[in-house]
Amino acid sequence: MVFESVKKALIIGVSEYRDLPPLSFTYNDGMQMSATLKNEGYEIPKSNILVGTVYGCQLRSMISDFFSNSKIQSSDTLLFYFSGHGITTDHGASFLVPSDMESINPEINGFSMSDLKHYTQTCKSTKIILILDCSFSGNIHKINNMSKEWAKTVTVLASSQNYTPIDGVSTFKQSFFTHYILEGLKGKAVNNVGDITANSLARYMKSEINNCKIDQRPILTMNNIGEVVFASSKLYSLPSQLKPKPAEPKPAEPKPAETPAKPKGTLPKGFGDKPAEAAKPKEAPKPAEPKPAEPKPAEPKPAEPKPAE
Repeated sequence: MVFESVKKALIIGVSEYRDLPPLSFTYNDGMQMSATLKNEGYEIPKSNILVGTVYGCQLRSMISDFFSNSKIQSSDTLLFYFSGHGITTDHGASFLVPSDMESINPEINGFSMSDLKHYTQTCKSTKIILILDCSFSGNIHKINNMSKEWAKTVTVLASSQNYTPIDGVSTFKQSFFTHYILEGLKGKAVNNVGDITANSLARYMKSEINNCKIDQRPILTMNNIGEVVFASSKLYSLPSQLKPKPAEPKPAEPKPAETPAKPKGTLPKGFGDKPAEAAKPKEAPKPAEPKPAEPKPAEPKPAEPKPAE
C-alpha cells in the first residue's frame, strides 16, 4: 500500500517555571504557531499542542512519540516547535527546560539537545524541521554537523547563537523570533517563485530582528542535502513587485472598412459596371430604289357590229 506524504507538527510552549522567571509570551507563541502551520497544511491534532505548564515527563513523552511513531513515512515532513527557557551547563550540555526542572540539576527533568539529536537521527522521516525559540538554542547546530552523513534533510531555525541568552520581550505579545517567523510564513518571506523556504524565511526573519536593534542573532543551519519548502506556490502572497503581471489583452485587429455599395450608375467611369461598348458608326441610308411603273389597265375595245341576219 502506498501512503501519501503528509506534513506534521508538534507545538510546545512552556510559560510556567519552578525556579526560573515565567514567560508570558510563550502561550501565545504556541497557539499562533499552531494556527499558522495548520493554515499551511500541517496536521496538528490537539494531542500535539501543549502550552502553559509542561512537565519534564510530558515533554519527553511527546517528543519521543512524535519522532518514533510507527505511522511515519520517509516522505513525511516533521516540524517540532519549542518556545520557552533553554539552559546550558558548565560542561557545555544544553537543555530545553520544562516547568518542573531545577536549574541546578537540568539532567533530571530537562530534555537535552543530544537526546533531540538522537530522535532526529533515528526518525523514519527524511525531512525534519526544528524551530527552537529559547536561550542557547544555537547549540543545536551540532546536530547538523553529524547529520551530513544521513540520507535526510534536517533544518534548524534557532533564535540565538551559542551561549547567548535572549534579551527582553517584544511589544507584539510574542517573542521577536516567533513573531517574525509567523509573519514570514504568512507571506512576507516568499521568494521570487512564490515559495516560502527555510532560506527565504531565515533571511526575512534575520533582517527584521536586526532592524529591531536587539541583542539577538538567530541562526539557520542545514545539512545541505535539500531545501525545505514551508509553503509552495502561494502566488497570492507574493509582494507586488514579484507578482507576475497579467497578460495584457491584445488589441483587436481593425477590420478593413467596407466600401458601401453604390447604386448602379453612380460609379465613376472605369469602376463597378462593365464599360459600355463603343457606339457603332451609323450607316449612310441607302437611296430608295425606284418602284416599277404599275401597268395601266387595257382600255376596252369597241364592240364590233354584229352582221345583219
